[in-house]
Amino acid sequence: MKVEFVQEDTAKVWMEPTGTFKKKACFVVDQGSASVVPKVMDKSDYILIQTDKMSLRAYKSPFKLAYYDAANTEMLTEQSEGKGLGYDGDTGIYAAMNLDPKEQFFGLGMDRDSQSFNRRGHKLVMNNGMKGGYGGNTSDISGTFFTSTNGYGLYFDNTYENVTFDMGATDNGKYSFSSPNGEMIYYFMTGEKKNTLTDIME
Repeated sequence: MKVEFVQEDTAKVWMEPTGTFKKKACFVVDQGSASVVPKVMDKSDYILIQTDKMSLRAYKSPFKLAYYDAANTEMLTEQSEGKGLGYDGDTGIYAAMNLDPKEQFFGLGMDRDSQSFNRRGHKLVMNNGMKGGYGGNTSDISGTFFTSTNGYGLYFDNTYENVTFDMGATDNGKYSFSSPNGEMIYYFMTGEKKNTLTDIME
């Protein structure tokens, strides 16, 4: 497990089962960004990794990551206990986070099956295949970034076919993202809490 801050408000989380942290550069991510050196403190049951804009708690036992505001008082989200982050032969690499009852999600590209801007309660498979109907043949346009009304965004840095985002469709108490292959690398970005899509777009 490797955690680093590429900006004050952006943490890069990398879970690598092999222990070898090596990946080709991604054109979506600015590899030239200066690394931020966060404050690291042992808080007994968790390690606090903190910048001026975000706090990340790495709980020791059982291990899980939890994301808080800069003051380390208001939780944004946290990994689900149990299968919150890992790899298995059936799913591939996966991560799962707890869902706030009022939390809503926007993003993940254009998906014609869900027919909703709000991704809460939907399961999306990243597969840009041509589809008929709705006025002609068009293609889904997948995107592995979403923003939450709880004040954060998440970008899953994985381009394998059939990357899957389950935003509370299977379990309304958590959301997950997974891939049959590739790396488990995601960027967690903090921002301001928003209530609606209009607020987010402003």
